[in-house]
Formats: sequence, C-alpha cells, structure tokens
Amino acid sequence: MFTNKKFLKNKKLRKAFLLALIVFGFLLYVGPSVFRWVRKKTPIMIDPNIGCIAANMNALLRESQFFDASVYRSYEPDEPYFLPYVGNGKIGVPLDNKEELYVYYKRYLSAPISYHPIVQVDIPGASTQEGTAVHYTSGIAYKFQCFNMRRHPVSVIHQVYAYRLAPSLLIQQIEIMNPLNEDLTLILRQESSTSSENTPLVITLQTETSLNIKYFLKK
Repeated sequence: MFTNKKFLKNKKLRKAFLLALIVFGFLLYVGPSVFRWVRKKTPIMIDPNIGCIAANMNALLRESQFFDASVYRSYEPDEPYFLPYVGNGKIGVPLDNKEELYVYYKRYLSAPISYHPIVQVDIPGASTQEGTAVHYTSGIAYKFQCFNMRRHPVSVIHQVYAYRLAPSLLIQQIEIMNPLNEDLTLILRQESSTSSENTPLVITLQTETSLNIKYFLKK
C-alpha cells in the first residue's frame, strides 16, 4: 500500500515536471516573436528635442570632425568636449552654468566680475535639451536650446562673439522659431549684481513666426 502511494506521488511529480518543461519550451519558442509584436504595436516615445538639437548642430558636428569646432549635447553627457568660451583678449565669457564675465588682469583673462552678460531664454513648463559649440575659425560660440511644446520643438539659437575692433564690446544674437499654431510666451532674463536689475522680460511670439534679437553688451 505504501509502495503504491509512493509510486503515484512520483508519477504526479514526473507529470508536473514534464508539463513545466513543455510550457517553458513553448515560451522560449514563441517569446521573442511575441516581444517583437508588442514592440511593433507600442509606439516608442522619442524626445523631439533631441532631433531638434541634432538638426541645429549638424553643420558644427561636421566641423568638429576636422577639429575646427568643439560641441557638447546635453543628451550625450559622456561625450568629451572643451569648455565653450568666447573672448578677444580683453573680455571673455564661458558658456557654462555661471556665464560670468572675465576681464584682462595680470596678462590674461583671470578676473571674474559680478556680471553675467548672457541673456537667458526660458519657456515655463516645457522640457528642454541643450547644446553648446565653439567654431574656432570664426571665433563664434553657440548655444542651442529646444523646448518641447506638445511634441513640437521650439528652437532657440544663441550666437555670442567678442568684437575685436572694440575690445570691450560683446555681442549676443538670439533667434527664436515658433512652429506652433498658437502664440508662445517666453521669458528673457539677464542676471545682474543687484536684484532690482534682475527683472525678467516677458514677450509673446506670434504663431509660426521667428524673432531675431541682438544685444550689444559693453563693459
């Protein structure tokens, strides 16, 4: 009697093991096909800002292959790059987090002053990607911003260069493109040493138009 019970128990275990083996083999066989089908049916959400930055920086990326430019993209954080910097030997500004003005002192640009000349552009509530570049042969530094507005990227391109004939003159040119079918509100801000001078400028850019702004910053 005891032997029959043991035999039946072993038989059930063998059946369960065989069934599990069949199910595992079936999943192993059809699993990749099901996964590919699910991936095909599920849309891949790619950040449109990445394509926007790539399109704006395409020419400079080609220049960087010949060492005529240095580029940085926020979505490629491990990419080696040089700090973007623009100057003329008398004044200079790095396009980093501070963007503080440096002036000539003791034979080189070593003295930072409490002034941030670069005008910042922001769109409240929009996600963003950024890129910076320096074109060595022209001496122009670039800052690229793309803001995601309902899957439509709003492009902002900054060009910064130091005027060589007037050593204390720094020029920033901003181009903003609004591809939306509605007006767009932007905030322009320039940091200052005093809070009273740090009032942001709010502008409205009409639908499907562009805006070009040029700032002449004299030390």
